[in-house]
Amino acid sequence: MNSVVLLFAAVSGGLASEGEAARRAELRSQILRAARAEVSAAEANVEAASLGLVPEISVRLGYSRLGGFEDGGFPGPGGTFQPVKIPRNRATAEVQLRYGVLGALLGRLQQIESMQARAVAERLEAEADRLDVRLEAKVRFHAYLAAVETASVAEASLHLAEVQKGRVEARLEAGEATRADVASAEARLQARVAERVQAGAARATARTRLQTWIGLRREEIVRPPDAWLQLRPSFVVQASRAALLAQALRSRPEIRAFDALEEAEGSRRGSLLAEIIPEFDLRASYLHANPNPNIIPPREEWEGSYTLGGQITWSLERALAGMAQRREAGAAADRVRALRADLRRSIEEELFMTLDDLDAARAVLGSAHARVSAAQESFHARSAAFELGRATLDELLDADLELARARLQVVESAVAHHGARARLERVIGSLPRS
Repeated sequence: MNSVVLLFAAVSGGLASEGEAARRAELRSQILRAARAEVSAAEANVEAASLGLVPEISVRLGYSRLGGFEDGGFPGPGGTFQPVKIPRNRATAEVQLRYGVLGALLGRLQQIESMQARAVAERLEAEADRLDVRLEAKVRFHAYLAAVETASVAEASLHLAEVQKGRVEARLEAGEATRADVASAEARLQARVAERVQAGAARATARTRLQTWIGLRREEIVRPPDAWLQLRPSFVVQASRAALLAQALRSRPEIRAFDALEEAEGSRRGSLLAEIIPEFDLRASYLHANPNPNIIPPREEWEGSYTLGGQITWSLERALAGMAQRREAGAAADRVRALRADLRRSIEEELFMTLDDLDAARAVLGSAHARVSAAQESFHARSAAFELGRATLDELLDADLELARARLQVVESAVAHHGARARLERVIGSLPRS
């Protein structure tokens, strides 16, 4: 049986597996909604930056009426006076175009590349958040199953304690036991009652934590079948640790997000070069007016004119600020590289610790089943000997306690095994074939 996949009894509307729990957690998670919103914002920033490549175009429409003056004129040849009629109504329609050539080539293009890289980083960080949400769902899923099984063990132990107390009381009536034996049986019974209450509270807490994370109704949670505990740890990692580490470093979205952030800081540093060098603007405009002020003498009729030109500007203050910003971008890139190196070390440590935990859980799970078998045989033998008067009550209670501890060890080792397997999948991106 492959331990990578857990199959549970089919219950209509119930939780079927850890994969289903992870899927429902994705649909419910507000963390992922926020991450998707950040991705959308980053993509919108790319679109906004792309508009910087479009020339700046403005349109101006105007109308005015002049008054409070009289028409004038100027002296003509032979002492004559040449009258000039000044138009009272003025209407204009003007289109202006401005385009920064050097800024577009050195600044805007690399600014867009920086924004695109940041959008990639946001998508990868959102993917990392998604994997974390899935892992948490699996951990809570198995913690709930473990709490259910622990409560079942406590219930079975309580039942045995009640049976044992009844048997001791019967032997007391037959003169084969003492009141001290009855008191010991009663003390063990009350201890089992307390354990059942604690196990029930732990089960309720685990159920609440699972429900709040994946959004299930309480009636949808199904009790784990015996296969969850009886599952033998057949999942064995065959690949070497070096190969698993290489796979983790390739697949982890957090590493690739840092790569994208480093690229973004590099592009941002390049775009700031436009702040240091002179800016060259191309300018053009077309004016259609009545009268057109660019035509002399003015005539009260619609006429057009245009202008073409260029302008070079440079600011010392702007250049000094640009150089400081480039140093800041370089320092930010160094910080990203340092954080990425630290993350690689953390992934290596997490991987090796998870593999050790998985190996230990497999070994403990196998021995725990053997311990339960031995404890059951010991309990049955002590119980039969107690009935024949060949064993004391303390020996019988010790055998009962050992059986309960063995069953709890199976539960603990099972949840440790499933949890280590889920963490390994998160560390390396996917589980290797066993």
